[in-house]
Amino acid sequence: MQFNTSAAVLAAAVSSVFFTKSLHANEETVTILGNRIQSSLSESLANIEIISRYDIERIQPTSINDLFLTISGFDLVTQGGDGQNSSLFVRGSSSDQTLILINGVRVGSATSGTKALSSISVQHIERIEIIKGPRAAIWGSDAIGAVINIVTRSYSNDEQGIAAKVGSNNYQSGVYSAAFGNEKLNNSVTVSSVTSKGFDVRNDLETDKDGYRRDTFSFVGDYQMSNNLNLDWTMMLNKGNNEFDSSFGGNESDYNDQLVTVRYSYNNDNWRSALNYGYSRDELSTYGNGIPKDEGDIFETRRHHIAGTLGYHFDGNTKIISGIERYLDTVNSRGFFASGEPRQTTMGGFLLAATKLGDLSLEGSVRHDEFQTKSIDSEVESDSTFSFTARYDLTENMFASVARGKGFKSPTLNDLYYPGFGNAELQPEISYSNELGFGFYNNNSKLNFVAYETDYRELIVFAFLGGSFAPYNVGLAEAKGYEIDYSINIGDFTHKLSFAHTDAKEIDPVTGAESKLIRRVVDAASYQVGYSYEDFTIFTQFIYKGERPDSDFSTFPATQVDLDSFVQVNLSATYQVNNHLSVSARVRDLTDEAPVNVVDYNSPGKQSYVTISYAF
Repeated sequence: MQFNTSAAVLAAAVSSVFFTKSLHANEETVTILGNRIQSSLSESLANIEIISRYDIERIQPTSINDLFLTISGFDLVTQGGDGQNSSLFVRGSSSDQTLILINGVRVGSATSGTKALSSISVQHIERIEIIKGPRAAIWGSDAIGAVINIVTRSYSNDEQGIAAKVGSNNYQSGVYSAAFGNEKLNNSVTVSSVTSKGFDVRNDLETDKDGYRRDTFSFVGDYQMSNNLNLDWTMMLNKGNNEFDSSFGGNESDYNDQLVTVRYSYNNDNWRSALNYGYSRDELSTYGNGIPKDEGDIFETRRHHIAGTLGYHFDGNTKIISGIERYLDTVNSRGFFASGEPRQTTMGGFLLAATKLGDLSLEGSVRHDEFQTKSIDSEVESDSTFSFTARYDLTENMFASVARGKGFKSPTLNDLYYPGFGNAELQPEISYSNELGFGFYNNNSKLNFVAYETDYRELIVFAFLGGSFAPYNVGLAEAKGYEIDYSINIGDFTHKLSFAHTDAKEIDPVTGAESKLIRRVVDAASYQVGYSYEDFTIFTQFIYKGERPDSDFSTFPATQVDLDSFVQVNLSATYQVNNHLSVSARVRDLTDEAPVNVVDYNSPGKQSYVTISYAF
């Protein structure tokens, strides 16, 4: 989906083969998402969707948000566009109920419980692996709505490339990438910078433009120690600034994120194993609106994570995978927490078994997690989860499947200890999900249908109980719906049609009355068509979002409103001038339909971009 992505253009510049791949070119893509050990997609019963490098090049995104617009069941809500706060609702779940990974390591703030998607630079993404539905029995907390694994960009030795993009709202970006090494050792370096003066994102007394900046450095490498042993590593540094409109508090923020990963893996015909270490740092400081920068709020969380997995394939049809992990979250907030900076230690272990009996494939997993917060003397909380999937091959190209799983989300450190509003007695949120699926595929087309229902229990919501206003495990909700995805290649054209229906409701725990969960769209559809001829490609997206409920907080009490439906059209084109030089252009929201997602926030409207890329 993009061309702005630095040496994504390198590969495209070397050959136009990318634009004529078969529909299923990614089916053997190696992934760690399904079962935490590198394997091909054909080995997993999970419904994994890949946003490939080819997809990224076609979309030409300015932010990672652009990559999720046409994923069925994904509903991305932004408060004003790129660089602003965004929420990703997957099948009706909340943003903090979707687990975000970078190279298999969970990232995000331990205080807020989310990862700011706008801070992830698209110039550094190789592909994105997505699995919808509960996967907590493999990955633990937060894996309720989906698990999203972002794989960082890497290149072949001796490749180099530069790219520059300019566009609306004084958008400017530049990226340089290079690779070096030998037959066994490969290293890739990418440096990028993005700035935009932005626009006025909100209808309030602040009429200034709200811009942003992203500066990112990544170093990715791997060393093939032998035919069976491999060592790989990642270092990513990400700094930036966001301006926004705020009725109270600061209206500007700086972020400084870091990620380091090291993975050792061993694979042969039967055994597959991996040992991972990850360190992540997520820092956010907020100031402005009369608050000096050195006096603003600051929240810094750090996570040390170590995990080991071991799998054995008995034959071509049966495997067992086990794993154990430990991660420690700590907080630095300039003394914001009067009782001392909170911390949480999590220990978890899982066991997965899968087998194939003729036309029937079965996969089941169980996991147990224990959490300990604040100090070694604090009480240990725990939760156990499970998942089960059965798939039956009706014909060589047609299948039906059923799945059931339990997910959970542990309370954030803000939920537990935020001064004046925390509740140290909180328990994890719980979900139970059922799925029914049907699929058909051949060399040129693919159809996938999934119907689901999820019950959410013990949700953490603010309420007046016991004379205090604090978070309690009293929330109930349910979400049910279905998704349809159909892809087909016809000659030089590629087509993909998606539709999703989501009915997400919260339930009053006392009266049983139901009301719609705000900001979740009910009906959404998209159609994408791509065309390539020799060195020219064109790609168009038609995106429909139906009405969505929201709360208007300008009144007291807040009133429920329905935001209008809209159709957004995105158009991109690329011309490969020669083996080194390419030129691309993109228009986002071509018809200027103003896709407003939140009450009182503005849309960026129609935007245009031009990219020039050169591969050495």
